[in-house]
Amino acid sequence: MKRLLVQFRNQTINMSLPEFGVLSAIISVVDRTNKGPNEIESTRLELGGLDSTDGKHPSWGTFDLDVGDSVTISIHGDRISDEPVERTGNSVQHNQSLEREYVRKQAAEYGWKVDEHGERPD
Repeated sequence: MKRLLVQFRNQTINMSLPEFGVLSAIISVVDRTNKGPNEIESTRLELGGLDSTDGKHPSWGTFDLDVGDSVTISIHGDRISDEPVERTGNSVQHNQSLEREYVRKQAAEYGWKVDEHGERPD
């Protein structure tokens, strides 16, 4: 996994994952030229990804940008990283539990019986 070095204003953020996964730097612009009194215009930078080793979504933050701001992203070949400010998502065990429950429901729908104590194929 490579490292993304993101620089804007007076901030420098290093993003990387310990093994494999996805990194993303997304700039979203909501521009309402005919906005009403309750409609909001915004420009945001979201830094995050998916750590495929545990299925969690690390986030290095969401930042509001202003007119004139510049964002620079450079790609590096090392794994130096700032600690994410947040990691969300289910644990691997929770996802496996959800998958088992899905299989049970599908089996019941088709009238199949699930043998949870049988031998596993190699």
